[in-house]
Amino acid sequence: MAADTNIFTDKQTNNWFKACIALNLTKDGLTDLVVTELLNVQTKVGRSCGQCFIQNLIPCPTQDVCKKRKGNNCSFHNSQQPKSCQTCDKVKQNITLLHRFKGPSWANTKAELWASDPWEIGKCYLPRDGYSSVSSVQESDFNGVVSIVLNCTHFQTCLSAACLSPPPPDKQCPLEKVRQIGRDVRHTADCKVTDADLQYFFLTLTTLLADPVRLLHDTPATEARVKLSDEITSKSWIELAPINWTYRAYHYCSHISTLSRTFAPLKYPLFLAGDTEVTLLKGDIEIAF
Repeated sequence: MAADTNIFTDKQTNNWFKACIALNLTKDGLTDLVVTELLNVQTKVGRSCGQCFIQNLIPCPTQDVCKKRKGNNCSFHNSQQPKSCQTCDKVKQNITLLHRFKGPSWANTKAELWASDPWEIGKCYLPRDGYSSVSSVQESDFNGVVSIVLNCTHFQTCLSAACLSPPPPDKQCPLEKVRQIGRDVRHTADCKVTDADLQYFFLTLTTLLADPVRLLHDTPATEARVKLSDEITSKSWIELAPINWTYRAYHYCSHISTLSRTFAPLKYPLFLAGDTEVTLLKGDIEIAF
């Protein structure tokens, strides 16, 4: 068992957990801004008829949307066929104009809800895969929230010029660096983060949350900054106690199955210090990030 528990006292593994929680805190700090501004995006793109489905508004075939099957049938247009609607076509055009790269993720969204739910418009600015069933900003993840802020040019009005200079997709763009942190943490092969990288992650995330245009005086962003400051200075992140519990970590990343095999079953519970998104339920710990 000593070999199994050493992983919990490894400094770089602790840093990885810390980085995961930092992503959660940053996402929480951005959520209110995204919710509020998607209402403005909804107004800006115009009101749809509320009757058209996204399949009605997308020609067939459309690259990255339509999927041809045997018999030349399109699985995307299986239940609904394209048709003309001037009202919704105009909204669709405006959504595209607000996309930084002019490539909305149409398969994510429900066009019949554009008039009633701003989030369904926001989903057009998410990555193409993995978000069609996500029902709110709050249920989205760090990558989703940052992608909306980055891909929807309306959010340029909410951030300082420095935050988007050089402009995306330049890797030196501060907002691109923020998104890359999420990728680096999610896709690490060994679930380890060095001290230097952790310091860089926290500095970069805190800088975003302190952007002077809106976030500096935004209450959730301020609370997230305070929590980030508390977490980076905390000395003890993982404590172990001799109780027979099982650790479970849930994540959509490819490495999570390896984590589950490594950490479970254990004779020790895992506690993460601080006010975090980690929840303890009947001896199991669930990390959602």
